[in-house]
Amino acid sequence: MTSFADLPLIEPPDYRHAWDFFGSGDEVGSLNRVSPAALCRAAGLVREGKVLSLNLPLDKPRVDVSGFRETYVHHVHTIAGGRDDYLDRFYLQRSSHWDGLGHVRFKKYGYYGGRQETAEDRGLGMEALARHGIVGRGLLLDVARYGNIAGEQWEPTRPTEITPALLETVAERQSVDDLEGDILIIRTGWLEWYLQTATGSNHQDHNLSSPGLSAGADMAEWLWDHKFVAVAADNPAVEVLPNRGHGFLHSRALVLLGIVFGECWWLKDAADDCDRDETWEGLLVSCPLSLPGGLGSPANAYLLK
Repeated sequence: MTSFADLPLIEPPDYRHAWDFFGSGDEVGSLNRVSPAALCRAAGLVREGKVLSLNLPLDKPRVDVSGFRETYVHHVHTIAGGRDDYLDRFYLQRSSHWDGLGHVRFKKYGYYGGRQETAEDRGLGMEALARHGIVGRGLLLDVARYGNIAGEQWEPTRPTEITPALLETVAERQSVDDLEGDILIIRTGWLEWYLQTATGSNHQDHNLSSPGLSAGADMAEWLWDHKFVAVAADNPAVEVLPNRGHGFLHSRALVLLGIVFGECWWLKDAADDCDRDETWEGLLVSCPLSLPGGLGSPANAYLLK
């Protein structure tokens, strides 16, 4: 398997891409790396029959890092024999969600695979991820819990960079000795803090501060070389906010490597369960909306143990 250092450079010195790695026209990115054998191994992690939801209700949290994603309006009306309903202003990058491969572009080079804005070149809709499914071994690294256990003052509002070294330290603390793919789940504690403190019906904050993955090339390299195909976290952006000037991990990982990002996932219940039985992995099953041309989707994610 090609290492990160062997991937071609798109912009020196350290922006590497995997756009040709899975063939021309690919629309599911690094999810291609989950083999049938890996899926069978992941299915074997279900031993107790537990189903742990990783989703918030769609109306939470009230955070809007963009400043323009309004809260949806739910309409219900009575029809013959029952009721029907629909949503207005339903932004797909709110609540617990996935960022699709068509959500972010990298400068002039475009979206994943070099796609541009033209209709015939656009592609990368959520329907491709929905057909494929986001399924595999889910590995939860509880950085927030590690910080407390280690006697450190872990602050969910501090822009602490979670480095590859810190992730490996957390894995060691959790007695996790297998850091090879598929879906990495990071608990920072930010979402729990936010839900306890945020007020108002539609809170907007352009200056959010949260722990998150470091944004440099070393993190992109670590994710790729460890064969992670998706990363989800309980913070607003997966990566640290505000950015410390080391680049943009969405560009390095999502756009250039095809690693989809899950944001604002509810992880406390799953983390508590994992801590109780000292098992930090399970079969992760996520069914994104099959929305043609969609750029994001509610996560609809569960960890089965």
